[in-house]
Amino acid sequence: MLCAVKSCRTTSESGEIFEFPEEDSLKQQWLNACSLRSSDISPKHGLCHIHFKSDQIQIDPSSGRSKPSFGSVPSLFLEVDPDMELFYHNNDSHYNRVRKELEKDSSRLETITHLLTVNEKLQKKASLYLKKQTDLEMGKVRQFLDMAEQNAIADQLLKMNKRKPFQLKKANTIVDFGENGLVLKDSGVVFSPGDSQKLAFDASFKEVSNLLETVEAVKFASDILNKDIFGNAK
Repeated sequence: MLCAVKSCRTTSESGEIFEFPEEDSLKQQWLNACSLRSSDISPKHGLCHIHFKSDQIQIDPSSGRSKPSFGSVPSLFLEVDPDMELFYHNNDSHYNRVRKELEKDSSRLETITHLLTVNEKLQKKASLYLKKQTDLEMGKVRQFLDMAEQNAIADQLLKMNKRKPFQLKKANTIVDFGENGLVLKDSGVVFSPGDSQKLAFDASFKEVSNLLETVEAVKFASDILNKDIFGNAK
């Protein structure tokens, strides 16, 4: 309940509120004392204990609660400065305004929190979906590579089974290497460019080495023929 006196802000939570009397004459005396009309009050309105003198209040034995003594009329009313009343009014308005803003902010915060939660769940689902798709694609790639490798091995075995019998001669010169290459090609053996270059280089190197060995042997024989048994030049 609320105290009906305009300048009073006592509620049933902060003080004792007494209901208006049911007797019309006494009720009217209360209204007159408070400068109120019947239309100014409702069932939720009453008068608080601070408007009654202490000897006008007694304890009800049946309920243990205080109440105005029979026939008591409120007489204690503080004169309120208009500036103070305006201050209280503005203060209440400011409080209500702040309360409404806080309620709006709280609502916004709940909405933002909900959206962040939803966004986090969506990100987890997207990450899981992306991982599954990546694993699936990698599996397809591995399967393709395995099949390609198996096909290459099968082709190589098939080619080996279809090759003609061949016989290579000892390759000491580039010419020998070329002749052996023709034999291998005719038999179905295919070398990659890198293998061909390596074989050619090996054959060239062997031929050059043989030539160098021959030159060294000739020089050695010439030196022996041009010297006596003591190693002196003739």
